[in-house]
Amino acid sequence: MTYPTIELSKYSDNASIRNENDVYVLKTNILSQQDVTLLTRFLSEEYRIKKWSVDLNDIDRVFRVESQQLKLSDIQQLVHRAGYSCEELPD
Repeated sequence: MTYPTIELSKYSDNASIRNENDVYVLKTNILSQQDVTLLTRFLSEEYRIKKWSVDLNDIDRVFRVESQQLKLSDIQQLVHRAGYSCEELPD
């Protein structure tokens, strides 16, 4: 069974703010759409995450995050609070 890449975005209502986003690419143990739905509850509360996606078809279940002002450790804590693990993929 294959699953699509799921991508969710948040956009600022203030178009005058144009800060650069940091992009993080992480390996996760997120396996299903249900997992993504649960993770959404945790990530939707974090206004500094501008866009994120999980590729359920990739063997590493790649979690890609674009954010402003969040460190890798902040993102990892959010994912861990949701009950999942993640680690940064090497370049």
